[in-house]
Amino acid sequence: MPSSQSSNPAPSNLASLFDAALKEYITKTGVDITTHPLAAKLEHCKSVDAVIDILQDQLYLFKLFRRGLGKRAKLIRTVKPVVDVVLALSTSETLGEGVTMVFPPAKAILGSLGILLGTAKRVSASYDALIDLLGHVNQFLERLKIYTWSPSTAPIAEILVKTLAEVLSIFALVTMEIKQGRLRKFGKTLLGDSEVEDALRRLDKLTEEEHRVVAAQTYSNTVSIKADTRQILDSQDMVKRNGLQSRYRTWLCPPDPSTNHNVACKTRHDSTAAWFIRSKVFEEWKSAGCLLWIHGKLGSGKSVLCSTIIEH
Repeated sequence: MPSSQSSNPAPSNLASLFDAALKEYITKTGVDITTHPLAAKLEHCKSVDAVIDILQDQLYLFKLFRRGLGKRAKLIRTVKPVVDVVLALSTSETLGEGVTMVFPPAKAILGSLGILLGTAKRVSASYDALIDLLGHVNQFLERLKIYTWSPSTAPIAEILVKTLAEVLSIFALVTMEIKQGRLRKFGKTLLGDSEVEDALRRLDKLTEEEHRVVAAQTYSNTVSIKADTRQILDSQDMVKRNGLQSRYRTWLCPPDPSTNHNVACKTRHDSTAAWFIRSKVFEEWKSAGCLLWIHGKLGSGKSVLCSTIIEH
């Protein structure tokens, strides 16, 4: 299937890519999924069990399916992982916000799977071949569920759409083989069909491309995280430096005398230092305006005496 090499596809390009796959499906099978009765039934399915219940009608038509619980359980176990991944992709933002399509890829895949099972209902030999095919398809799909945990990047969204388009192509090829009665020649496997093998090889290439994109994105994220971490550490260092600078400035700044004065005023009584205020020394000092040296031992009351003199 031709594929775009754009590293940053627009939503409209992704829609066009899958629309082309839908048209190819119609050409190969002669069935329009968008108008098939299964499409209406799958419209409101929100769980794996709900989809399996609808597909049960197709599964029950297998002759071998009706002969034993073992084969029934095996076929359901094979179908269920495919449904699980496809449904998870449809209910998340995996394909990117704004990627809208007239007929969603997940609905097309589930519808084509149901049509395939219904087409194979009268071909007993198709049971083992389908088990083998769905097992291979699931190997490509199961890892894609990791992208449902968060919105994907544009390159990954393109790979996801291409992968689903290839799965749709494979289901179309096998449906066509069954309709043309050519399935029996492949026995228990469809891997002898050159077109199916070509589609599987294209899925292999998409897997390799996905690994390269993820590796590049991981490296880019690592570099970004490293830069962010360095910026955080630098910011922390700056905060520490600014804190030390603030402490140094506080230590170096001259004391505010009003602070000590106010504290001393609160600790004195009404008659504190009255003996000095009434003294001849104080009166001479006030009139002369000369230096008054007050000295004494630590805690002897110099600060309280000074605050009293200031108030008078």
